[in-house]
Amino acid sequence: MQKRYLGLALLVAALGCGGPKTETSAPETNGVAQRTSDPSATAGWIANAFVGTRVGPLGIVTDQPFFHFQGYQPSGEEKILALPNPFKQTLKLGETVVDAANVSDVSQTFDPKTWTLTTTWKLGEASVKITHVSEPDALKEIMEVSNASDKDLIVVSRTEGIGIEGPGSDGSSYAVLVSQNDPRLFVQMEELIVGAESTGVSRRVTGAVERTAIAKKGAPAKFERSIKIESAQKGFAKPTFSVEIDGPKEDQETVDRLVTYLNMGITRSGHTGPMGLSSTTYNGHVFWDSDIWMLPAVALMDPARARALAKYRLDTAGQAAKNYQAWLKAGKPTASGKVSSAFATENGLKFAWESSVSGRETVPGPSKFEDHITGSVAFGLELANRLGIVSDQEFKSIKVGAAAFFLARSQPGPNGSEIKETMSPDEFHTGDNDLYTNVLAQRFTGAKYKLPQDETSFLTYDGDPLRGYKQAAAVLAIYPLQYEPAEKQAKVMLDRFSGKVTENGPAMTDSVHATIAARLGEPDQAYEFWKNGVVPFTDNPLGLFSEKRASEKNYFLTGAGGSLQTVLYGFVGIRVDTKPTSGFGRKPGYVTRLNSGATLSITPSLPKGWQSVKLRNVFWDGKPHEVLVTPTTVTVK
Repeated sequence: MQKRYLGLALLVAALGCGGPKTETSAPETNGVAQRTSDPSATAGWIANAFVGTRVGPLGIVTDQPFFHFQGYQPSGEEKILALPNPFKQTLKLGETVVDAANVSDVSQTFDPKTWTLTTTWKLGEASVKITHVSEPDALKEIMEVSNASDKDLIVVSRTEGIGIEGPGSDGSSYAVLVSQNDPRLFVQMEELIVGAESTGVSRRVTGAVERTAIAKKGAPAKFERSIKIESAQKGFAKPTFSVEIDGPKEDQETVDRLVTYLNMGITRSGHTGPMGLSSTTYNGHVFWDSDIWMLPAVALMDPARARALAKYRLDTAGQAAKNYQAWLKAGKPTASGKVSSAFATENGLKFAWESSVSGRETVPGPSKFEDHITGSVAFGLELANRLGIVSDQEFKSIKVGAAAFFLARSQPGPNGSEIKETMSPDEFHTGDNDLYTNVLAQRFTGAKYKLPQDETSFLTYDGDPLRGYKQAAAVLAIYPLQYEPAEKQAKVMLDRFSGKVTENGPAMTDSVHATIAARLGEPDQAYEFWKNGVVPFTDNPLGLFSEKRASEKNYFLTGAGGSLQTVLYGFVGIRVDTKPTSGFGRKPGYVTRLNSGATLSITPSLPKGWQSVKLRNVFWDGKPHEVLVTPTTVTVK
C-alpha cells in the first residue's frame, strides 16, 4: 500500500528590526554540554528508540531528514527512508527568511546528562530558545519567544497534507501516519501554546490543523510539540549507567557524550546500522558493527538495548538459513569461483554482510564475501549469552548454524582446514585464510584451521605483505576474540600492524589498538591510541562522531562503541572469558563466576592523570553493580 506522510511547517514572524550576526564569547558549560556560535555549523542530532532527526544550527530542521525505526522500503533493498520532517520549520522576520545573516548571539548546546539539544539566538529584540529533548517514547520540541520588539510577535504552527488521524477536531492532538503497513505505528503530534497574555485559536482547515498564538509586547510565547510513538513496543528507559573519571575534564565530557549518543542510537527493533537514525549512509543496513562494536559496550551499560541488538540477529536467523540454502544451490561460490569441497549440512546459517530489515543480503559487490560476518554474529551472541542477555538455547542455535556454514565453506589442507577467497575485515584484500575469519571458524567448529603466520607472529592472511590496511584486522584475534596464542604475541603484533593503517580509515581501529595496549599494561600508550581514535573524529562543537576524519558529521555509532570498549574492557579492564587468566599474564584484581559458567575479571590499566574510574550501574547477570578502580585496586559492590 502506498505510504502517505504529513509535513509540518512553522512560521515565526517578528515585526521589528533584525540585528546583524555578532560574535560572542563562549559561556561556561555545565561540564558536559558543548557550544557552537556558528550558524553554518554541522547539524546536531537527537533520537530515541523509535525516531531520530538532525537539527540545524539555528534549531531549525528545515531540509533535515527524519527517520523512523520502521521507515524502510517494504521491498527491494529495504533502504531506510528519509521521511518528511514533522518538525519542519520556516522562520521569517517580516518577509526575510531567518538565516545566519540576520540573527545574532547564536548558541547551541547538547547536554548528554539530559539528552537535550538547546539552541538560542536573537532576532531583532526578540530572544528565541528552541529545545529538542529525547524521551523514552517521544521527541519533544519546545520553542520559547520573549522580548518581542515594538509590535506583536506572531507564532503560527500549520500542518499541511494528508493522513490526519485521531481527535483533531478540537486541535488538541492529531497523528501523522508513518506506515500504513502496520497501523499500530504512527507519530502522534501534540501542540501546546501558553503565555501570560496569549490567546489560541484552533480550527480544522481543509484537511489540516492550524493553530495561532499572539504574544503581546514583552509577554513570552511558548510552543511545544511532542512526537510520540504509539506502538506495540515500549521505548527504552534512559540508562542509569554512568562513568565517573577522576581525571581530565575533557575526558569526562568525551565519555559522557559517547555513552549518551550510543544509547540514544540503538533502535527498539535492534536493526541498528552504523549511523543509527542519523542519516541514509549505508541505507540503514546492519553490518558487524552491531555485533562486534556496539553490543559489547551496550551489554554492560544497558541489557535491554543489548537484548534488542541480539534479538535482531535471532529474529533474522530464519533468513540466514535461507541465505545458506541459496548459497548451497548456487554451488557455494567464493570471491573467485566455487568451493571445491563437497561437504555441506542442511542446517547452516549464512548471515548477510549488509543485512536488510529482513536479513537479506543487499551488498552488490565483493564485500558479500566477508564471510567472517556469520562468526561475528555468533561471537556477539556468545558474549550476550555469557552476560545473561541471551539464553543458552538461543545461542546454541546460532552456534550450530555458524559451525555448519564454516564447515561447508572450508577445504582440507596440510595445516588444517582452510577458507579460501574470502574478504578480510581489512577490506583491502580478498584471498586465503584470513586470520580473524579462521579463528572464528576454529572457535565455533572446534576444528583446527590454518592460521597465517611467519617466524615473527601471526599475519593478517596468506601472503600478507605487511604494507597497508584499511582498518584493524589481524589484531582482532587479540581483541575482541581473546585468542590466547595471539594474546601472547600482542606486543609484537601491535607494533607490526598499528602503524600500517591508512590515515583516512574508519574510526574504530585505534580503539582496538588502545584496548590491546591497556591489557598489555601500557596505559599511556593506550591513552594515546584512544585519543587518536576519538578526537579527530569528534572535532566539532557538539561531539558528533564521523566514520572517517574527512567525512560528514553523521553519528557513527560504531566509533562510539569501540571507544567505550577501550574504557570498559581496556582501562577499567573488564574481561569476560572462560577463565580469568589470559595470554597477557597480568593478575586480575577481581574475579567472579557468572551464572552462564563464564568468568568476569577486572584488571585495571588507567592512563596517567586518571586517578580512578567509577562505573555506576554496570550490568552482568541482569543485575547492576558499582565498580571503582584505581591503578592498583578494584572494588565491586
